Amino acid sequence: MNRRLYDAAISPDRNLVWATVRDMQGAGLCNKVIKSAFVPHVARQLGADWVADNASFAAVTIGCARLQAIVSRLEEDPPLALDAGPHHSCLVVVPEGEQHTLGAVVLADQLRHRGAVPQLILGISASGLAQCVRSRPFDMVMISASQGRPPADLRALVDSSRLQTHGPKVIIGGGILDQNVDLKAATGADFLSGDVHEALDFCA
Repeated sequence: MNRRLYDAAISPDRNLVWATVRDMQGAGLCNKVIKSAFVPHVARQLGADWVADNASFAAVTIGCARLQAIVSRLEEDPPLALDAGPHHSCLVVVPEGEQHTLGAVVLADQLRHRGAVPQLILGISASGLAQCVRSRPFDMVMISASQGRPPADLRALVDSSRLQTHGPKVIIGGGILDQNVDLKAATGADFLSGDVHEALDFCA
């Protein structure tokens, strides 16, 4: 199914991706599994193929946009009791200048399913983030950044996240975690993780 979804995401036939999703549902896959397992897997493969020059930038961009539409448009499954966690208020942000935002969209969806209350903001600057956290309290701010992002770029975002009276926990995730550097020291973040369960456990 992963390969079918990959091929559908980059197909010239824009309707093929939804036909594939319907086939996945018909095979017994719930929306949660499609959004939290298959979509991220295909997105990672698109990224790997781009790096290896096996897929064009246009194909990757179109594919990610279609995968993001799947996450946004598929109806929610009824929340499971075992997934019902504390109602943490979470701000999920993607720094300005990032080209792909699918990971943050999937993260916000996963947080929502686990009982948290996420707000997603794409392409935000440090000053914009400062204004946001001053207007509403958050339990945690989750910053999603790509592998090529210089860690120093995130220091201002982390500092801006703490401008409310009771500063939220600041967590960094995304492809940047693959960099061989001390990200906590470079950015001032409280925690590093690409796993939604770990993030919520840390906040708790």
